[in-house]
Amino acid sequence: MTTTGYDYESIARQYLSHWIEQGRTEGLEQGRKEGEAKGRAEGRAEGRAEGRAEGEAAALLAVLEARGLEVSAEVRERITGCTDPEVLESWVRRAVIVDRAEELFA
Repeated sequence: MTTTGYDYESIARQYLSHWIEQGRTEGLEQGRKEGEAKGRAEGRAEGRAEGRAEGEAAALLAVLEARGLEVSAEVRERITGCTDPEVLESWVRRAVIVDRAEELFA
């Protein structure tokens, strides 16, 4: 059986969906807990945003790892240091097609 580019794309989409959902679930749960600990609406919103960003970063690293791509300390630091969930989400989507982790930021 010959594996085609479409097969790889399909597999990558399945991995991506799984890791994004897992990262978001973990991030939202952590955000909820942090927000509750702060005990006010602002704290909850901040905690959710932080938790979502952490979840997206975890999903991104998991996708890169699942694809067997090497993640340098600099790339890992840039990913985990990013606090913008939308930027991280765009990197997660890009992680499915890049050949090197450094290409996420291009």
